[in-house]
Amino acid sequence: SFPTLVYLNRLDLSNNQIQYIFEKSFNLLLKLSHIELNRNNIKHLPREIFWNLNLRKFYFSFNQIEDLPEELFKNSKNLTDIILKKNKIKIIEKKSFQSLTNLIVLDLGENLLEALTYGIFNDLTNLNNLYIESNLIKHLDKSVFQNLTKIDYLDFDNQKLEVINSFSFYGLENLKVLKMSNNMISTIKT
Repeated sequence: SFPTLVYLNRLDLSNNQIQYIFEKSFNLLLKLSHIELNRNNIKHLPREIFWNLNLRKFYFSFNQIEDLPEELFKNSKNLTDIILKKNKIKIIEKKSFQSLTNLIVLDLGENLLEALTYGIFNDLTNLNNLYIESNLIKHLDKSVFQNLTKIDYLDFDNQKLEVINSFSFYGLENLKVLKMSNNMISTIKT
């Protein structure tokens, strides 16, 4: 799609009508580090679409994305920001965020997530800010945040969470801000 733009490092295609991105659309953009496709109509991201790239910033908010394939960010080890706010994500595969040890900001707010499966955040050891507000999460798996020891901000507002257990936030030893308003919490267990 962009064969002559070999030095391009930032691409912003926000506010268009893009519905499909083909697997090899960005293959020749080897210098691309920042990609924005906010406010489009993208439903699916092919698993290998970014494998040739070493992204740092990934902004795909306000689309129609329903799932995150495993290893989507396989070679983007320097990725610091993933913003997927206001999509229709129901499922995050266990290896979707594998090897993203430099990730600092992850925004999954205003999606359709019903659960956070143990292990999905295991490699995000430098994550500082996690936004999961306005999803449909009813419970937290034991130790889902276990390896997120550097998080200082967690937005968990507007969920369906009913019970907080002693293990619900295990591992968040540097947490400074925890937002949990507008849930359905009736029990706090120790």
